[in-house]
Amino acid sequence: KARAKLKFRRCSRRRGQQRTANRRLLDEVCLAWQRRAGTAARRERSMAGKLALLLALLAPAEGFRGRRAPTMVADGKATWQSVVRRLARPDISLVERQTLTFDLLKQGPDVADTLTRAVRERNLETLVEDDPEGQEILAGVKAVRRQIVEDIIPDLQDQAPEIPTKVAAALRKSKPPTRPDLASVQSALQDLRPDRVREVLEEAREEFSNVFEPIPSNLESPNYEVLARSAAWSTGDDPFEGYEVRAYEPYVAAATSIQGGEAPSTELERESQGFNTLASYIFGGNEANAKIAMTVPVEMNFPSEEMRFPLPKSSVESAEFAPRPKEESGVAVSAQDARVLAVRRFPGIATSQEVKRQVDMLVADLVADKILDDAEAAATDYSVFQYNPPYTIVFIRRNEVAVEIAWPAGASPVAEDEAEVEEEAFEDIVDEVVDEAVIDEVVDEAVIDEVVDEA
Repeated sequence: KARAKLKFRRCSRRRGQQRTANRRLLDEVCLAWQRRAGTAARRERSMAGKLALLLALLAPAEGFRGRRAPTMVADGKATWQSVVRRLARPDISLVERQTLTFDLLKQGPDVADTLTRAVRERNLETLVEDDPEGQEILAGVKAVRRQIVEDIIPDLQDQAPEIPTKVAAALRKSKPPTRPDLASVQSALQDLRPDRVREVLEEAREEFSNVFEPIPSNLESPNYEVLARSAAWSTGDDPFEGYEVRAYEPYVAAATSIQGGEAPSTELERESQGFNTLASYIFGGNEANAKIAMTVPVEMNFPSEEMRFPLPKSSVESAEFAPRPKEESGVAVSAQDARVLAVRRFPGIATSQEVKRQVDMLVADLVADKILDDAEAAATDYSVFQYNPPYTIVFIRRNEVAVEIAWPAGASPVAEDEAEVEEEAFEDIVDEVVDEAVIDEVVDEAVIDEVVDEA
């Protein structure tokens, strides 16, 4: 007990020292900023400070379990925007946090110049010129604004007369609360065991990271290989422009129909009912009462109006090994054959109008690249992939539309020499960063080799 108390006091003292050091660093940053900007630019400085705060709030952390390093620019230096995102992560060590803070201080002039220029030009895109992740965030904000103005608000206006009736019907269907029985109380008390509490806290910590991640890091998804990418994928002004061709491996999926019946009537209600049906199956609502791990993405196929959950390959190797659905549950388990899909990404909310826009652009690109002809484009079935839980920040949500194609196609959207140039440029940047790190004795060569091999 004495050793534990001593260790606790030392940790508390270190945390207090770190808070003091952070306050001093913040004071130094503000002081340097004031000296550099001068009294004539107070107004601009005030607006720049608000923009910096906005950027820090909008920039998502890479997740508790992510290992991705800050984004690099051409000269091998981390951008200050990526350093801010890295600092926002709660899982980094104290030493790394101090190092990143000093790195941010060194880039103080660049930060001040960028913020001042963004204020003068009244253009937020200036803040993310050299930051691909920031560009995706900004594109997501613009997409959500369009989806709300053009899709969601008109739909709400059309459905406004029916809302009171639906709310009243939902209240009538809701069950009154019941008194817990002795068995449920005992079960709840057993869940308070220290090991169970630690397990629940760890699960909650991992789940909380999905608030900031475009694609959840702790959920399994079907395996695929990227065969090619269109030229606009990396060179377009919009970071979500273009498409990539993926070869998916076979997997097992649980499916249910989301076609309109007697009730519910709206598309959102049908999708919610389909999701709840499949969620009930994987959370134990099957004949074996077996729970199955959640996966991504949730797939919806059109025009068949079918929703599917891919089942984890780690526990369900084939359809024969999957738990049998209950009768009249509306769930069917089947094997999905290997296929090649052309996939286009888009952020925000997957409204029916947004999905149609994205499918039209994807099909137009495939026709232009001679992967589909006009007859195939007119009769194309498509799928919608959604990766995020409802509580993910809306403008970083990742959605995709996919069309099955025949591959190899007559014309490849990405030339081999172009891919080789990109690979050589990446290798040059890696070599430069490695050489500088070894010369500066930041790390030894063994650690560098391990990190590069993992990357």
